[in-house]
Amino acid sequence: MDLSSQVLKTLKAIGSADSAVDEKNLSKIVSWTLSELCGEKSKLDAQVDDLILKSIHSSLCVIYLEGCKLDADASDISDVLELQCGWDQQRAKIVACKQYTELQPHIRSQTRTIAYRNPTISSLTWKVDHVLGDREAEKPTKSIRRFNLDIPLSNGDSLDMTCTHEQMQILAEKLRDMLHEVHRVHK
Repeated sequence: MDLSSQVLKTLKAIGSADSAVDEKNLSKIVSWTLSELCGEKSKLDAQVDDLILKSIHSSLCVIYLEGCKLDADASDISDVLELQCGWDQQRAKIVACKQYTELQPHIRSQTRTIAYRNPTISSLTWKVDHVLGDREAEKPTKSIRRFNLDIPLSNGDSLDMTCTHEQMQILAEKLRDMLHEVHRVHK
């Protein structure tokens, strides 16, 4: 598992012999954290300082979410706690409990809905408007491009954009550069 240095530091402090959290309170915090990850709101009746509780809760959330992402079972989490964080086996089993194994599919289904999707352009319409400076000029003095990009948004809106010829050239150049960069990265 790829855990940040801050999470590892917190987990090492929780697992140490002189930890401010005893095994009884750790067990309560583990159950509470797992129920919170499943979307259930419950009350915690552990006697732990709020700052320590927040730190433990966030570190447990990280290890459980990483475990679900990597399809790690309880023994994998126990190994991480024992080998990377220096926990004893009994304390590691409190975190890598049967409740985690039972709730892992539910936590995974909860996190599946968090994904981010890039918006996609479904259509593009455009038109060119010519603006005449005076009635005697045969050629227009300025042209304006109007674009309507249909991007499905949650509120059903679309993106409207108006630009001059020079602005359109800059936009096309930036899009071309972006396309070249995407091709370069994927090679």
